[in-house]
Amino acid sequence: MATSQDKKGLSERKHVAPELGNLGVSVDFQSIYSDSLKELQFPYSLKTFDQMAKSSVVASVLSAVNTIAGQADFYLDAYDQSDTHLSRKKFVEQCLFYDMKTSFNQVVKDFLTATQYGFSILEKVFRERRYTEGSLYDDGKIGIKYLPLRSQKSIEDFKYDDMNRELKSVVQTLTSNGTGSLITLKKTSIDLPADRIMLFKVNSSSNYPYGRSPLADAYMSWRVLEELRGIETVSANRNLNGIPHLSCPSEIMDESSDDPEDKARVFKLKQQMSRVSSGEQTYVITPSDRYDQTEGASAQYDFKVVTGSSSHLTALGSIISRYKNEVFQAMCADILTIDDGQSASSSLTTNKQTMFNMFVEARLREFIEVINSDLIPDLFARNGWDITKTPKLKYDRVEKLTVAEMAKAIQQLSATSTIPITPENTNYMAEVFGFPTRVPLDMSFEDLTKLRGYDLGIQSRSGDGAAAGASNGTSTSVATADTNASNLNKN
Repeated sequence: MATSQDKKGLSERKHVAPELGNLGVSVDFQSIYSDSLKELQFPYSLKTFDQMAKSSVVASVLSAVNTIAGQADFYLDAYDQSDTHLSRKKFVEQCLFYDMKTSFNQVVKDFLTATQYGFSILEKVFRERRYTEGSLYDDGKIGIKYLPLRSQKSIEDFKYDDMNRELKSVVQTLTSNGTGSLITLKKTSIDLPADRIMLFKVNSSSNYPYGRSPLADAYMSWRVLEELRGIETVSANRNLNGIPHLSCPSEIMDESSDDPEDKARVFKLKQQMSRVSSGEQTYVITPSDRYDQTEGASAQYDFKVVTGSSSHLTALGSIISRYKNEVFQAMCADILTIDDGQSASSSLTTNKQTMFNMFVEARLREFIEVINSDLIPDLFARNGWDITKTPKLKYDRVEKLTVAEMAKAIQQLSATSTIPITPENTNYMAEVFGFPTRVPLDMSFEDLTKLRGYDLGIQSRSGDGAAAGASNGTSTSVATADTNASNLNKN
């Protein structure tokens, strides 16, 4: 029964106030990058990032992200160990890893396009699990048909509610060729409701739909780098081939001359120089006439090649390397510069590799957060299950241990009885070392220990030092005799 004090507290309790503010941006979200260049504002940013992805520097980073992310192994962790939740965990595993029309690895690759554009959109397409629907199962439950990517370049707009707080839908525009003798472009707009899509965002610190592409941080350095590379190409061509230089009488160089012969002669000379410069022509023919007939008089025409200095190219190369490194650093990928004339200690190399792995793992966390908060609860709701008790998608570390490191770790952990002897752990170790044998998951503990050699006494005895007793490092008493070989020899 509520006391008078409780009643007083209830009477004084204030009502929950509704949200008053909004995102603070216009409906078209053009002010998202208000402090940035137009090239980084949506939708112009899509074209910019496409151009950047064509450069070898940026492409190598994107490829490295996809490669390292592809090494991650995904698994599901049940809500608890009850039969009900273990069964539902197995159901989600079937939906994600076995029963989709496209592989789960492809889903991860489609998501990773967000690394380039800042966001990615996957549509959720469900189906009833029936053989007639193409499913591998026939239990009538609602499963996942596939999770197709909706190209970022086809996204035209993000529609929010009146207060710009909640995403309502995404507008996708498709362009196709019309029929008939004349080619016409037809645009078809499709509204993708928010509950039918998964919106993945990179480095998103707010509700902005576009995320923040890592390429945006590298844009200025990339733009300078591209300009410098163009200059380097021209400079290398000039330095290697030289600049054709032709001396000729001044009277024929007057382009304003009314003499058609002079005009034709000037045109022909310019044409020859252009062809020599482009490599289309390998020679120049000049008259041997001289200004006068005296001995030693200079020729009316003189052709030579002017070359530049190679030191300029060397200096330009160092500047290019600097801006190239800045692009890598902006994307936490300066580990890729070590083989590019960069020297680094093993510890520095390890630190750089770790930083890049953390960059990749940040992307994977963004992926599983949406899967766990959107896709799996949606799947549970469609099957009439409690969405607050769902299994969670997880991944193991992308920075894999070497075989030598793994062998040492297993030896040390086994010696101290730290590794639980289970079929799952045994199969994992077999997979790491490339052994073909796998044990059944229902193998008993007795059979498993026998298989691993515990009953035969063939296990390593490196952990015996943890046992109490003399001569094993844990004795509580001092030995009475000196058994050191060196001391015995001295005596």
